[in-house]
Amino acid sequence: MLPVNNNPYQPFQTGLRSARDATSSDNVSHTTTVPLRPDEYYALWSEWEENAPPGMGEKRDIAVARMRECLETGRELLDLAELQLSSLPESLPPYIRELIAYGNHLSKLPDNLPETLIAINACDNILMEIPANIPPRLISFYLENNYLEIISSNLPDTIEDLNLAENRLSTLPAHLPNNLRFLDLRDNQFQTIPASLWRLPSEASVYLDSNPFSARTLRRFMDWVQMADYTGPHFLFSMSEYRADAPPRPLGEAVKDWLSAQTAESAWAAMEKEDNAAAFSAFLSRLGETQNARENPAFKARVSDWLTRLAETPALRETTFAVAQEATTSCEDRVTLAWNDMQKVALVYDVESGTWDDRLPELMTAGCEMFRLEQLEQAARDKVKTLRFVDEVEVYLAYQTGLRDALRLTSAGERMRYGDVSGVTQEDLDRALVQVREREKRAFPTWLAQWTPWKTALYRASPGFVENMQEQQTGALNDTYRQRVDAELKAAGVEGIADAEVAVGKKVWDEMTGENETALTRAFLQNRYCALMADKRPEQALKAVIELTSVAASAPAVAAMAVRPGNVNEAHPGSLLATRVAAGGMAPLAEAWVSLLHRLYENKYLDKEEVISALLPHKKEHSVGSLAHAIAGAAWNSEAATKLCALLSDVAGSDENSRQDIMARLSLKLPGSRLSQLKRNQAADFYEQAKKADKFSRNEAAKAHLKEGGLVPENRELYRMVSRAQTGVRRTKNPKSSFEALQEKIKEKITPQVLALLHTAMAREKAELDRVKITTREQLDGQGKEVKKRTQQAPPHSQNRQEETVDWEIAIAQAAKRQRNQEEVAG
Repeated sequence: MLPVNNNPYQPFQTGLRSARDATSSDNVSHTTTVPLRPDEYYALWSEWEENAPPGMGEKRDIAVARMRECLETGRELLDLAELQLSSLPESLPPYIRELIAYGNHLSKLPDNLPETLIAINACDNILMEIPANIPPRLISFYLENNYLEIISSNLPDTIEDLNLAENRLSTLPAHLPNNLRFLDLRDNQFQTIPASLWRLPSEASVYLDSNPFSARTLRRFMDWVQMADYTGPHFLFSMSEYRADAPPRPLGEAVKDWLSAQTAESAWAAMEKEDNAAAFSAFLSRLGETQNARENPAFKARVSDWLTRLAETPALRETTFAVAQEATTSCEDRVTLAWNDMQKVALVYDVESGTWDDRLPELMTAGCEMFRLEQLEQAARDKVKTLRFVDEVEVYLAYQTGLRDALRLTSAGERMRYGDVSGVTQEDLDRALVQVREREKRAFPTWLAQWTPWKTALYRASPGFVENMQEQQTGALNDTYRQRVDAELKAAGVEGIADAEVAVGKKVWDEMTGENETALTRAFLQNRYCALMADKRPEQALKAVIELTSVAASAPAVAAMAVRPGNVNEAHPGSLLATRVAAGGMAPLAEAWVSLLHRLYENKYLDKEEVISALLPHKKEHSVGSLAHAIAGAAWNSEAATKLCALLSDVAGSDENSRQDIMARLSLKLPGSRLSQLKRNQAADFYEQAKKADKFSRNEAAKAHLKEGGLVPENRELYRMVSRAQTGVRRTKNPKSSFEALQEKIKEKITPQVLALLHTAMAREKAELDRVKITTREQLDGQGKEVKKRTQQAPPHSQNRQEETVDWEIAIAQAAKRQRNQEEVAG
């Protein structure tokens, strides 16, 4: 949730001007107080201490000790907070600049406050009025949570921060300080906007939350401040119509609105004594009044399931109840925002409890949603700064609701009640959508790698792998940290400055830690999908493609990290798929893989060099597979070849360097080795393989893509394969369809084809096993007859031995296993 920038207990030293910078107000009279002698102060304070009301628990002795310290040492801050004081001495140390007296029982402040004061914090008392003489240099005056009904007009113009929240004010003086920049009027009794607020400067911010304004008043006022010639202050408010405070219903009764079972009601009734249970009951009551609950049955069903889970999970329930504490302090939309926050709490709990250990792709998707919500929060903050009259909650929720579908925000509510007063336009939403997607491309992989739930799940999934990687990274970190720090200090010209070294050291450490954690996540993902691709079972390769396509639909930056080749001498998922394609029969998977690369490239998650390296051999010698050559040699007449040539043509585009690089790799005309380590079906020139395959099965579309992309060398004959009747084939660009469309295609087309291959392979294996069983049984039968014959011909004494029995099933299985091992060795 968005923070409120008005903490009444913040240190006064921050942002305060010195006394010589403050000017006295010309329109405020004050009485100059002549300082007393030290012994006179001591006498007054001793008398005040002795006259403390009995039985009040006042700690006047501590107060006197602190006042004496200020007087004797010249200390400028007098801290009398939370000492249960019912009054203050009429004379305080004369040269203090800050007085902190919050959390007492003060009904008034001394009339003769020291003129040197520039900050007073008297929040959380029972003040009925402010002093007649206010220090002329005062800058910060915090009076939150008192009983003030009237504010006099004797406020000096030097005041910049004035906190009057949670009082009983309904009017303001006609004149407010000229230098006022922050005015907190939350939780008062204003029904109209005081006229004096209009005269504040445009730099001022006024908080008006939780006042009994009608919705009509707020809407009219919003119209006024949005006029082009408005030059007044910046107003922040909440869209809440006045509500009389009513005690929350019993928790069991509030839950009954969502759950029908009587047993559930009784179970929840037993939880009423838990911390924040009353707040959660009030939250449920308000949630039932929201637009989502009234108009969306699916939302109500979702809440019902969630409540059932909370009843069964005490730890999650405790955290959720705590979130409800502030959920009903404002309007309906704040309740909706609290609901969103509670879903985040549930997600984090699930991760930490291990629920996502075997659902890592879904966890990546959930992490991406968290990242997007953070970016929208920043967009909301930026928008709030531009508005003159705004509820921060409405702005934040407007971004969540408005971009719920575009950013796949499953935890966001579908509707908000006061969207029309948020000030967020469609142009704002469009701009935020672009910003979030751009930041996601650049920053999400590192964010995910440093996200605690992901790191926890990663370690549980593969502790040995993580520990080994971290050990390697620690050594590299120790070796290069000092070098990078020294280089940055030298570049900035701040060598030898201790403070600069600390700052630069932290910056470099954070950068290197982020780089290492990102590298760990990338290595884990590539290791995971390489293992699936290398598995001999077709369904495992299909699982890799389906998982990555699913991740790409919701977190494309992570999918790009998984498919992007790393070290040129190491295998990657695409090169391992190439080996399978070259062996024959896996064209459907190659088609899906190439389509995935194309989507990532079109959406700018992969650059040209990354796509080329994912499909073709690198310029340096290595032994990894080339998917392009595998497709040309074993799947030229398939959609995989057509999509491959379309992607290569797109990458080549108008970039001559990319075009020449692609042709060199296709023809294996690379510096150094002829790439003899490539698999047999991939070691031949791509153009030669395509030309040979095309004689048997023409693929005019693939050739047209190559020709349009300028990827057919003039000295090669491949272009002649495009017949005159086909030279006019129009190149159909790969449509910029969504990842969801690719998912559907995999489900409808690719999956059945791969499963058919799997069933064919299984049937072939079963038939072969049956054949081996029959052959083995015949051999064993023959051996049995021979043994029996020899036994009958043997001497009588040897016939008395018990004949050995043969377990035919075991023998057949062993023989079949030997047969398969021999075939694998031969292969």
